[in-house]
Amino acid sequence: MDNQELLTVDEMAARLKVPPSWLYSRTRVKGSEAMPGVLRCGKYLRFFPDAVLDWIKTKYGENRG
Repeated sequence: MDNQELLTVDEMAARLKVPPSWLYSRTRVKGSEAMPGVLRCGKYLRFFPDAVLDWIKTKYGENRG
């Protein structure tokens, strides 16, 4: 996460090609299933894209289809 730009919900959703509601729902999950790379700034969410992408690859597999 060195010198990485933080993304907004809309920017991260566009990168993942998912609706923003999917991201919001994933950020409400707690414990070991929680999405890493999420920074809460008051009511705003920001994402470290590399951490989120690595988590998705681990959780959902790179070659699923």
